[in-house]
Amino acid sequence: MDWKKIIKWLGIGGFISSFIALMFFVVIVMMLFANDSSDCGTGEGAGFNDSADTTQNAKMMYEYMISHDHATPEGAAGTLGVFEFESRFNPKVANGAGSGATGLAQWMGGRLTELHSWCNANGKDPNTLNGQIAFAMYEMKAKYPQSYAALKSNDVDHVVEVMTNNYEGLSQNPEQWHYEQRKPMAKRWLGQFSSDPVSASAITDSSDDAASQADDCGDGEGGDWAPPMKGNGAITGEQRFGHSESRQGNFHDGVDYGSSSFTNPNVYAAHGGKVVFAGDPGTVGMDNSFPNGLGKSFVVTKSDDGYYVVYQEFNTSTDGIKVHEGDQVTTGQLIGVRNTDHLHMGVTKMDWKKAEGHAFSNDGTWVDPLKLINSASKYQ
Repeated sequence: MDWKKIIKWLGIGGFISSFIALMFFVVIVMMLFANDSSDCGTGEGAGFNDSADTTQNAKMMYEYMISHDHATPEGAAGTLGVFEFESRFNPKVANGAGSGATGLAQWMGGRLTELHSWCNANGKDPNTLNGQIAFAMYEMKAKYPQSYAALKSNDVDHVVEVMTNNYEGLSQNPEQWHYEQRKPMAKRWLGQFSSDPVSASAITDSSDDAASQADDCGDGEGGDWAPPMKGNGAITGEQRFGHSESRQGNFHDGVDYGSSSFTNPNVYAAHGGKVVFAGDPGTVGMDNSFPNGLGKSFVVTKSDDGYYVVYQEFNTSTDGIKVHEGDQVTTGQLIGVRNTDHLHMGVTKMDWKKAEGHAFSNDGTWVDPLKLINSASKYQ
C-alpha cells in the first residue's frame, strides 16, 4: 500500500470538502441578510418591485394626489418615483443606516415629529399609508410650495428633480440624487397609470397592510365603527335614536352629539366609505334650515357594506366641511368642524335621498348608530 499517495489524496479531498463547506456557509449567510433587508428595511436603490401590493399602494397614492390635490399624471407619477426609491411605499420602513429616517419620504427629526403631531390632530394614524400621504400633501402645500407646484407639472423628469432636491432636501447632495433610478421608476408608474381613469378614491387604512403584511409590519383591518365626536360626553333623552316626544312622528332618525357634552368641535368619520355628498343640501332641493331642517353643512358617506352615514346640522355654513365628494374616508378621519350646539348623525341602508323622506317614520329605514358604534363591528 502506497501511504504517500493516500495521504496526498486525503489532503486534496479535505481541502475540497472544506472549500465546499465554506461556500455553503457563505450562501446561507447571504440569504439570511437578504431576507432581513427586505423585512421592513429601507428600499433605497432597490429597483422596481413588481409585487401586486406595491402596485396597489402606488395606484392609491396616485389617485389620492390627483383627486385631492389636482396633480397632473406626471406630477403624481414623479412623486411616486421619489417615494418608491425612498421607501418602496412602506409607511413603516426605517433607514438601514440608523439615521432614524422613517416612512414614505424618510422623514426624520422635527419633520418626523410633525408627521405624528399632524396626524394625531387630524384623526389619522401616522404609521399608515393613509396618514403619511395626507401629511406629505399638507407639508408640501404649507412648507414646500416649490414641490407642491411641481405636482401640476407636465414634465415627469422635472417633478422628480424638484421632489428630490426640494422636498427630500438633497439639493446639496448630488451623490444622493440617483436620478438614474428615480426617473425610470416615475416613468414606469406614469406609463402604467396615466391611461387609467381616476376613481377619485383615496387611501383606506386597510391598504397599509399591502405594504408589509407578509413581513408582519402592517396594521389590522380597517372598517370599525367609532363615535363621530371625541370625549366622554353622554347622549341622553331626546338626543337618542328612536322614540321622541318632541319630534314629528314621535321619532328621531339618528343621534345628537351635544356641544355641552362633547366639547371638542371636530367631527370624525364614524365609518369608512366614499363621500357621496358634501355641501349645502339646499343645492339639491332639500330643507337646509336649522334646527328643523338639515342645516347648511351636510356630509354623506357610503361604505362597501352598504351603509349610508349622514352627518348634518354641525355647522352654519359649508366652511365647516373638510371633505369633498369622491373622497374615500376612513374611520376616525376628520370630516368637519362643528360651530352649532350639536351634530346629528344618522345611518341607513336605503339611498340617502330616499331615506330623508322617512325621517319621521319608525319604519326600519333608519337604524340606531349607537348599536353599531358600541358593538365596534367590522364590515360584514
